[in-house]
Amino acid sequence: MHNTVPTSRFVPSERLYYRSFPGESALYDPVSGLPYLLKGTAHEIWLGITGHLTVAQIVAGLQQRHRVEPERCEADVRTLLGKLLQKDLIETDQESQPGTPEVVEYFEEKANPYIDKNS
Repeated sequence: MHNTVPTSRFVPSERLYYRSFPGESALYDPVSGLPYLLKGTAHEIWLGITGHLTVAQIVAGLQQRHRVEPERCEADVRTLLGKLLQKDLIETDQESQPGTPEVVEYFEEKANPYIDKNS
């Protein structure tokens, strides 16, 4: 799997169309022509990605919300990140500046009414 470190940040691929709704995120890759639907924890991880959180912040938010063991939580996050990277749906964020956004906010069940494709 792609080597992710806790301070790594990922962003959606520039080619990707996506929209988040309460409890799920819909993704469409126009290159492959494939749609993806992320639900549950995968959706929460996606919110962390689009919220510019680091891997460590995503893991911490999930641990707090779901009360899971740190090792299992980190392994699950890395597994999904690996799958998203393999399908070229995300990429490493080379431009992001370190910050401290409120982690829990990204894991709340709420709609994110945007499509991010510079539209």
